[in-house]
Amino acid sequence: MKPTLCIINYNGERCLPATLGAAVDLSDQFAEIVLVDNGSTDASLAVVESQFPQVRVVARVDNGGPGAARNAGIQAAGTDRVLFIDNDVSLTPGCAAQLG
Repeated sequence: MKPTLCIINYNGERCLPATLGAAVDLSDQFAEIVLVDNGSTDASLAVVESQFPQVRVVARVDNGGPGAARNAGIQAAGTDRVLFIDNDVSLTPGCAAQLG
């Protein structure tokens, strides 16, 4: 079974185009792509909604830190396996297959 890719974001407006572009290019390696927004105050959500409509967004009202965001990602995931990355990480081809 393919894992869920969960991207943790806080004010990543500048990073998200590269990160989500790489993730979408590899979307066949994942069951779904979920972005957990940790109460961003920049235009992060607008970037996702306008450029990456295939990414499901879980919008948290406040920034509870990375642990709270990861817990929200686990709860939102449609699979038992979840690969977490931060908003400034660009995946490379074959990375999900390396996880076994």
